Amino acid sequence: MSYHGELDGKVTPRCISIAQDLRLIDGKAVPDIGVQMWGKLFGYACNATVTTLTRSRAGVIARSTAGADFVSSVIGEVASVVAAETGTPAPPEVGNIIRGMFAQPNSTYGPSILVDMEEGRTTEGEHTIGDLVDRATRRSIPVPILTAARCNLQAYEINRAASAQSQ
Repeated sequence: MSYHGELDGKVTPRCISIAQDLRLIDGKAVPDIGVQMWGKLFGYACNATVTTLTRSRAGVIARSTAGADFVSSVIGEVASVVAAETGTPAPPEVGNIIRGMFAQPNSTYGPSILVDMEEGRTTEGEHTIGDLVDRATRRSIPVPILTAARCNLQAYEINRAASAQSQ
C-alpha cells in the first residue's frame, strides 16, 4: 500500500488524484501522512539495523540463538526515537511484522541497504540510521545499537571508498 497526504493533515484533491493515478499499486490518500511516513521509517530502520550489523539475511538471523532477542532490542530502541519524534508510540503492528520477518528460518529477505553492501554500492545509511542517531542525540536518548549500526555503515563506506581509490 502506498499512502499519500499533505503534512497539514488535509486530504486534498491533489492527494486523491495521486492515489487514483497509483491505484495499480494500491494507493490511498490519508489524513495522517506523517504517521505513515514515520511508520515506514520505523520498519525500515529496524530491518536495516538488524541486517547491516549482522551482515546477514533474515533466515540466518532467525536461526541464530540470539536473533529474536537482538531483533526485539533493535525494535525497542528505534521505537523510542520514533515515539520521541512523533509524540505517539511507534506502531506496534510494524514491530510485530519485523519480529515475524526475522522469525522465518528459510527467509532470504534482506533490505536494500544490505543488498547495497553485498554488492559494494554506497548506502543510504547516513540518511536513515544516521538521521535517527542524530535525532536521539538531540533528545538525549541513548541508542547504542543504532550508534553501532551507524559506525558499521560509516566504516563500510570508508572501506568502500578506499577500495575504489586503490583500483
